[in-house]
Amino acid sequence: MVASLKLSTVVHGSHRDQHHLPEFSIEEHYKFAQEADIFKLITSPSSLDVNDIVARINDNRERFEKKFESKMKSEEEYYADRYGKTKKNGETAARSLALLSLSTFAVIATSCASKFTMESADAVKAEELYNDNAFDRRELLAKLRDMHAAHPEDVAVIWRLTRAAYDVANLKATSADEKKELTYYARDVIQKGLDLTKDVAAVHNW
Repeated sequence: MVASLKLSTVVHGSHRDQHHLPEFSIEEHYKFAQEADIFKLITSPSSLDVNDIVARINDNRERFEKKFESKMKSEEEYYADRYGKTKKNGETAARSLALLSLSTFAVIATSCASKFTMESADAVKAEELYNDNAFDRRELLAKLRDMHAAHPEDVAVIWRLTRAAYDVANLKATSADEKKELTYYARDVIQKGLDLTKDVAAVHNW
C-alpha cells in the first residue's frame, strides 16, 4: 500500500513539474485514492493469487475512471449553472491531472502485479527478523531451517535460508570447518530453489 501511494505521488509529481501545477500533499493523494477505492484493503493476501490481485486493481481503476468522469461533468454543470461559464481552464487542468495520476498509477500497478509473487507468512516473518539487527544470526538460521523443513518448496524461504547460512558462515566466531559446511549447505539449498523456479530474481542472485 505504501509503495502504491509513493508511485502515485511520483506519477503526479512528473505532471506537476511539467505543467507548473500546484503541489498536492501525501495526505491529499491518499484522500483521492481512498475516495476512488483504489487502495481497497486486501484482507487475506495469502489466499489470493496474482489473477485475483490484477482483477481487483482493474476493478478499482474502472470505478475510479467512472467517478472521475462523473465528478468532472458535475463540476462543469455547477459552474455553468451558477456563473454562466465553465471553470477556469488552468484550475480544471490542475485537478484533472492530479486525479488522472491515480488512474495512471492503477494501469502501472496492473502491469507490475502480473510479475508479483505472493510470499508466505514464514518468509515475511523471516525478513522482519533479518532486518532486526538485535536478532541473533544463528537463531535466524535455525528458524529458517525449521521453516524449510515444514515447507520445502517455499522459494521465498529457500533464498532467505541461503542468505542466513552465508551470513553465519562469514561470522568471525565461525570455525573454518563450520564455514565450509555452511557454504556447501547454502549451495545445495539454493540449487533446490533454482530447480523449483526460474522467475524469482532473488533465487538467481543467491
